[in-house]
Amino acid sequence: MKSYIVFLAIILFSFYSIAQDEVNCNENEIYTGKLFQLNISMAFRGHYEYKFCVGDKNSYLLSKHVEYLPNVRPDLTYKSTVKLTPEIMNELKDKYQKTVTSLPDEKFRGKDGISWCFHPKSGMSYARFCYWMPQDNTSDRGLIELEHLKTYIHKLSGLK
Repeated sequence: MKSYIVFLAIILFSFYSIAQDEVNCNENEIYTGKLFQLNISMAFRGHYEYKFCVGDKNSYLLSKHVEYLPNVRPDLTYKSTVKLTPEIMNELKDKYQKTVTSLPDEKFRGKDGISWCFHPKSGMSYARFCYWMPQDNTSDRGLIELEHLKTYIHKLSGLK
């Protein structure tokens, strides 16, 4: 009987900790919720989506990679949810702030190649900064901080 009570207590505490550990990607909060989203589209090959979600207790990086397959096969989708330590969360916030303050306004667009669209939180809504072929002349175009942010979150995500 004691082992049954201990088992029940462990299950209850597990459910409580899971309930306390929900991902908050709400778009209608000022200081918490989704802080930014970065979408990377690779023409005819697939796309990546990264979301940095800040909660009262925990923060997460949600990532998704969709790989387009030829010949009418279903696309492959890979997902990753990474719970961030306070140190990594602060480092990610620093990279985010550096990126937001350094983004240039570009109007160049293309139909093939790679496009990055960065959506930083702006009050209760989101701004949109899109760049075509951002890996070309990155420093000359003022995209070095965005490149650093992308590299950092891609590494954190664990996606290939």
